[in-house]
Parts: sequence; structure tokens; C-alpha cells
Amino acid sequence: RKEHHIKQVNFLKDMIKVRKMFPCFRLEKAEEVRKYCHVEEMDFRMICITYDYPMGEYDQVKLFVNPSDSNYTILLKEGEYDLISDMDGLQLTSLKDLKLKVPPISLMVVAKKTKAK
Repeated sequence: RKEHHIKQVNFLKDMIKVRKMFPCFRLEKAEEVRKYCHVEEMDFRMICITYDYPMGEYDQVKLFVNPSDSNYTILLKEGEYDLISDMDGLQLTSLKDLKLKVPPISLMVVAKKTKAK
């Protein structure tokens, strides 16, 4: 059965890696979640979950959820971002453009790099 669903199995393995990479996905207390996690309804269908939680190389992680059957374009705020994962799994690539296209029925994880001091 695993061989028949290998794409989904590999996707879940990658999402477990993402969870382990970012402490914001492992907050244990409700007050921590309320403090660091913000949910924004982009319109009647798109959701952005933002974690403003310093994590060394990154100070913010955004999880975009597009449950609709249409592409959704996001304009990220100024800064440098990495695409952490999408529906193809773990990516870990720099985003060259602040305009991000979130495909239909998908999720995408993007992390904002910490500003150099």
C-alpha cells in the first residue's frame, strides 16, 4: 500500500522534517500560540498563518493554505524569504520575487530571513 501512495508518504515525511526544523510548529502552551501565531483570512477562501517567532536564521514563518480551485497570488512584504515547502515537499530555496503564486488545493511554507544587524 505504501508503494501505491509513495508520493503522499514522501510529502508527509517532508512535513515532519519542516516541523522539526521550526520550533514555532512545536509550541506546547496555548499562551505561546496566542502570542506568536496569527491567523489571517486573506479573503473568503485563502488563509495565512503567521508565526512571528525568532528562530536563528529566520524571524517569521508563514503557512499559506489555499483550499480553493483557483490560483492565489500573494505579495510578500519587504524582506528576503525562502520557500521551505510546497505540495512537492521540502524545497529550501530562496525566493527571487516577492510575488508568490499559491496553487489550488495546496499549502506552502515560506520563512522570512532575519535582518542582518
